[in-house]
Amino acid sequence: MEYALTLEKLEADFYRRAVAATQGGALAGAPTVAKTALVAYGQDEAQHVTDLSAVLSTLGGSPNTVTIPANPNYRAILGRDPFANPTDLLMAGQYVEDLGVAAYKGQVQNLLAAGAAGKPVLSAALAIHTVEARHAAGIRFLRQTLLNADVRPWIRNASEVIYNENRGGSPIPFSGMAFDGYATREEVLALVGPILTPAQAQPQPRNDQLSLFQRLRRQNLDK
Repeated sequence: MEYALTLEKLEADFYRRAVAATQGGALAGAPTVAKTALVAYGQDEAQHVTDLSAVLSTLGGSPNTVTIPANPNYRAILGRDPFANPTDLLMAGQYVEDLGVAAYKGQVQNLLAAGAAGKPVLSAALAIHTVEARHAAGIRFLRQTLLNADVRPWIRNASEVIYNENRGGSPIPFSGMAFDGYATREEVLALVGPILTPAQAQPQPRNDQLSLFQRLRRQNLDK
């Protein structure tokens, strides 16, 4: 639960900063439809934080001890400031939402294995998972319609998924369009670790360097 709450606090903070940038920062000129979506997605993530905090409290945990840095290193997503322009913001948002979808899916088997103890968490995780998927589709739609990006609200090919779908050796003939992948806790933490390191504590990557997200996507698509 602390793991999920950490991710949700990070997502909520990402959208809070994105909305702030549309209200007088570098994204002030962004299309209204994009601004509206960012506000809505941010409200969803804030509600996820509230609800997961409540579940954690009922399980005897302490939500206030689950923290993220005051200044996360969001440059680690793309290798540059994602709040500098609409193109980079929406691309970074797509990575963030895709990872959220994969992260929740990756915990389903663990929660099922926990039996009755895992049911409250499983219920919350599945409810949040579908919303994260809607966000991911919505951002793809914005990239396609506003920026003419070569994406669709659905997965079209293997390069659009973070992890290979058929990782478990299932006999089902998975394809890039019909099935999406999951990510283990270790894989997710490897991706978000640099983001959770305060920005001032890390050297800023050059624009020509592959971001951590890009490197791991390439590695896992080759599996």
